[in-house]
Amino acid sequence: MKRKEKSSIEKRQAVSTLIQSRVPIFAPVKQLPIRQNRDIEIDTPYGTVIFEKCRLTQIHRNILDCIFTYYHARHFNRDGSVAFLISLRQLQKRLGIKATHHQWIMDKLKELKNSTMVIKSKGKTFGILTGVVRKARYSTVKITDNKLLNLNLNTESFYYGIVFESEYMQIFREDINIHSEKLTESIIKLKDAFLQAFVRFCLTHRQLNMQIYEVFKVIGIKGGERYLRKLRQKLEGRKEEIEKEFGIKVENNCVFYNQHTKIWFESPVKSGETAINQPERPIDTGLGTGLICKAELV
Repeated sequence: MKRKEKSSIEKRQAVSTLIQSRVPIFAPVKQLPIRQNRDIEIDTPYGTVIFEKCRLTQIHRNILDCIFTYYHARHFNRDGSVAFLISLRQLQKRLGIKATHHQWIMDKLKELKNSTMVIKSKGKTFGILTGVVRKARYSTVKITDNKLLNLNLNTESFYYGIVFESEYMQIFREDINIHSEKLTESIIKLKDAFLQAFVRFCLTHRQLNMQIYEVFKVIGIKGGERYLRKLRQKLEGRKEEIEKEFGIKVENNCVFYNQHTKIWFESPVKSGETAINQPERPIDTGLGTGLICKAELV
């Protein structure tokens, strides 16, 4: 039976791509113990990532997932960068951050701005040196959604603009896109970072049959036998929840998965095509000429 094609009207930004979830670009932890100045190279059967600056975690991945799932508007810039408008207050609420100020999210966006990495896929010519965020600041687009205004208690009147680097967005143009936005909330609710990385890896497959420890290795989990056994036991203790929410079955030290009905894949954009229809009317956002001068309203 043929899969139903998604129309251009339905298409929003994909949450991720295959290589971003199959190569440990985002470490399977919430916080790294010590900031290392030296380059770090991680090689897996799916690809290689080399970190030249700040390494990223599942916290950063959660932020990106929420931006790409819940953004108000986006615009494709001529240089390949893409700008998104979001509500910072809504973003923090989605992430479970209870602070009334935005310093925490600002710090994480700064880390995304300062990060630099080389990503190479196996078996393809795909290889790229990139950062993630180019710039981020308040736009001049007012929030008019009453739900957001009530949520923000009138403390946030304008959408926040985030411009993603052209090289980072190139990954979405050259790699298989994963539309897992309908599961974003469920993934973030898992809380355990290694479980988030585990689920994200499994969701990149149409079908998966793999040993638990092999999955741990691919997503970047390192440690002795005792530590790995502890994580396996924690995973097995949540296996009913994971199977119910994501269709991932954990049994006999193995992982089994068939494509979830809420997940769909999108082929890379062909040369000369655009990912969506171009927006019809301009919006002056105040983020700078050529960076985000018009946006797709959604």
